[in-house]
Parts: sequence; C-alpha cells; structure tokens
Amino acid sequence: TQVSLRLLDPAGNQVLQSDQMIARSGLPTVRFDGTLLGNYFINLPADLPAGQYQLRAFPYGKDGEYSPRVNASATISVQ
Repeated sequence: TQVSLRLLDPAGNQVLQSDQMIARSGLPTVRFDGTLLGNYFINLPADLPAGQYQLRAFPYGKDGEYSPRVNASATISVQ
C-alpha cells in the first residue's frame, strides 16, 4: 500500500510526484477502515518556480485507489 503525492502547476500539469509506502505498526499493507495519519514528504527542487500549485494525495494499492484524492492549494515562495 502506498501514498502518492503529486504537485501540479496552475495549468494542471504534473510537476513532481513522490510515491511512498504506508506503514502502520511496521506492516507495509494496511486496511482503510478509518483515518490514516502520517508524515509524507515531496522534495522540491531548487529551481522550482515560486507560485501557486495544487498538491494531490491519495492512497493506492495493486487493486487501485483506496479513497478519494485529497487536493490542497500550495504556495511556494522563494526566501
């Protein structure tokens, strides 16, 4: 079971993707019978332009997506 994080630009083009294993109690496969909380990271390259993006996240396995995608707005600024 994995979680996919995808960063999209304002035009809807995928800029980055990071797929990571979900582990609950050290097991790589989990049942989705409730809320899953965890920390998942997507590395931003230094040359990524500042601006507005959409971050999409969803868990999936060999039989497809397990729940609706979560979409969140993300603002990337250069410091």
